[in-house]
Amino acid sequence: MGKLCEIKATIDTCRAQCAAANIPFHADALAAALGIPYDTLIRYTVGRGETARLLKAAVQECTASVIGYALTADPKSHGLWMFYLRNRVGFADKGDVRTPSTESPVRFVGEERIE
Repeated sequence: MGKLCEIKATIDTCRAQCAAANIPFHADALAAALGIPYDTLIRYTVGRGETARLLKAAVQECTASVIGYALTADPKSHGLWMFYLRNRVGFADKGDVRTPSTESPVRFVGEERIE
């Protein structure tokens, strides 16, 4: 349980540091505070167990923090946080077309047939 307490303390410290710097609590800052890459943090959130649950909740809080900040931020920094949300969290504008991921690629075998 000692490691879990350390992770909770690191999350709390990171949240406080972001608040002191007047920036949103975001997942990149959290990953840096934990001493792991962002991608590793995200991989930990899909695991099982108490650590995964704790990190998943923290990353969800980070997303909510960035959204709240982007909605109320100075318009000059609004674009930065929207860019962050698009690239880190997968948000899209209504007009953005997302390509669905499929297990097998689409093969064009003629002008009128697609396999």
